[in-house]
Amino acid sequence: MDDYAAQAEERLRAAGYRMTRSRQQVIAALAATDRALSPYALIEHLRAGRPRTTPDVVTVYRVLDLLETLGLAHRVHTVPGWVACTWPETDGCHHHIICAECGRIAEVGGEDLAADLHTAPAGWTVRGHVLEYSGTCPECQVGGAGG
Repeated sequence: MDDYAAQAEERLRAAGYRMTRSRQQVIAALAATDRALSPYALIEHLRAGRPRTTPDVVTVYRVLDLLETLGLAHRVHTVPGWVACTWPETDGCHHHIICAECGRIAEVGGEDLAADLHTAPAGWTVRGHVLEYSGTCPECQVGGAGG
């Protein structure tokens, strides 16, 4: 996921932001997992790596908000937390599938479904949507936990 860190840095700089230590640490933590991490879990993850300094929770929330705004991270609602966007170079719509056994998260395309979701009743304006799938990942199916 080194590509993720490079893409994140490039997108931050293109948007006029600096790559601060806190941003770099949060990006590295998101890149290191395929699970949703809450701000507190991110801080625990960072402390386990024993960096010289660990950002406080307010800073982590701010970094996550910025990364979400730039399309570099997504908030996951089913299991509260954020996950790195592994498709940041595309503007296409995508959603998440969450393994009910282990919590692993993968991104799946959803352009056709998103078009249907944006068809609103008369008078309504759709500003966004939340759609998350649940299932069992291949590793849990093979391991017998999910199948």
